[in-house]
Amino acid sequence: RQEHNHQSRAVGALQALADPRSPGALLDRVDDDPEKTANAGMLLEASVTFSDASVAPRLMAMIDGDQHRSAAFQALHELTGYNQYAWVDDEDVTPKWEESLSPRYPEIFADLLDLAYRIGGSDLLSPLIGQAKWPEANDDIDRVLSALLSFSDDNIRHRAVEMTGWRLRHRGGPADGLKKALEGRDPLDQFYAAEGLALSGHADGLAVLRTAVDAMDDWSLRERAVLAIGVLADPSTVDMLLTIANDAAHGLRSQAIEAIGHMSQSERADEVFETLKRTVQNFSYDTIENALSGLRWFASPGAWALLREQAMNDNWWVANKAVEVLR
Repeated sequence: RQEHNHQSRAVGALQALADPRSPGALLDRVDDDPEKTANAGMLLEASVTFSDASVAPRLMAMIDGDQHRSAAFQALHELTGYNQYAWVDDEDVTPKWEESLSPRYPEIFADLLDLAYRIGGSDLLSPLIGQAKWPEANDDIDRVLSALLSFSDDNIRHRAVEMTGWRLRHRGGPADGLKKALEGRDPLDQFYAAEGLALSGHADGLAVLRTAVDAMDDWSLRERAVLAIGVLADPSTVDMLLTIANDAAHGLRSQAIEAIGHMSQSERADEVFETLKRTVQNFSYDTIENALSGLRWFASPGAWALLREQAMNDNWWVANKAVEVLR
C-alpha cells in the first residue's frame, strides 16, 4: 500500500510537469515490474491522460498479450476519446459540445474495435459497438462491423447489425452486409437489417418488415417496422398503412399515421392527406404528434399550411410540436 501511495504521488508530479516522456515512463513502470509492486491500473490510466497517441501500440500489445488486459483496454478506450459519447443522445451532439471534448482518435478506435473482434471478447466489444456511430466515414470500422454480422454472441451481433444500418444512413457505410443478413436465420438479424436498409431507401427487406408488423413479439419492433415501411413509400404498402391509420382500435395506428405521410406521390395521395388532416382536426394526444410528422413528410402546400395553422394552436403543446416540425 505504501508503494502504491508513492506511485500515486509520482504520477501526480509527472502530470503536473506535462513532460512528453511521462506516458512512456509510466508504461515502463508497468512493463518492468519484477517484484510485482506496480499499481498497473492507476499507471495505465495515468498514461493516457496526456492524450499522447504514441502509447497506443504498447497498450494494444498488452491487450493482445493478455497483460493487464482489462486495465489496458480501459486506458486505450479512454485514449480514443470516444468514450466521451457513452451517455450522449444523438440530438445532444452539437458542434459546440464536440469542441469541448478532449482529442479523439478514430484510427485508434478502429484498431481497438478490430482487436476486440479478433480476441473474440464480448465484454470488450460491448462498450465499443454503440460508440462506433460517432467516427465519420471509416472503412476500417465498417469492415469490423461487417465481420461482426456473423459473430456468435447474439446480443453483440444484433447490435452490430443495428449499428451497420445507422452508419449506412449517417456515415455512408456499406449496405452489402445488411443485405446478406436478410438471408440469415435469426429473425432479429433480419429485422434490424431490413430496417437499416429501409431507412436508407433500400427496399430489399420490405417483405421482412411487412411480416414484422404482424409477427414480432416485441411490440416496439412492430412500431419501428411500420415507420420504416413508410420511409420506403412503396405503392404496394399504401393500402396496409391506410387501413391501420384509419382503425381507431389498432395498436399501430399512431405509427401508421406518420408513415402514410411519405405517400404524397402515390395514387391515393388525396386520401392520405385527408386522413392526416382529419387526425389533426380530431385532436388526440395519442396521434397528434405522429400526424404533424406525417404532414412534414407529405410536404405539400396544403400540408405546410396546416402545420403553420397548428403552430398558432391555443394548445401550447400542439403549437410547440408544430413549430418543432416546421424547423
